Amino acid sequence: MNTEEKYNLIDDKVKNKIVSILSNFDFHRVRLTMEKLDWRWATLSGLQPTIEDMIRCAHELMVDAVYRSTLNSSKYCVGTGGFSAEAFWDNDTRRVTGVSLQFVVSEWDEFIED
Repeated sequence: MNTEEKYNLIDDKVKNKIVSILSNFDFHRVRLTMEKLDWRWATLSGLQPTIEDMIRCAHELMVDAVYRSTLNSSKYCVGTGGFSAEAFWDNDTRRVTGVSLQFVVSEWDEFIED
């Protein structure tokens, strides 16, 4: 299923959140960071993405996260090219209740194993 087909299945309230994130996210700051770090995308034959490329990628990631969250009835996170999108699932209401978009330069996690 392509991004447009997934998007058409999404609740209007969630669509509005995706549009709001795309309107308010600082893609220009991300672009400057990518330039400083000489960050390139393999999907663009090793070129740096334009802001339009980043917006398209962010939209696709958020739509995919929401779609998969709904399919799996759970929180879902997906990422590529430095972007990470997350959809938050509420078991009580049985719906997606939030969407997040991040550009991650560095991250470290540690988990305790029993």
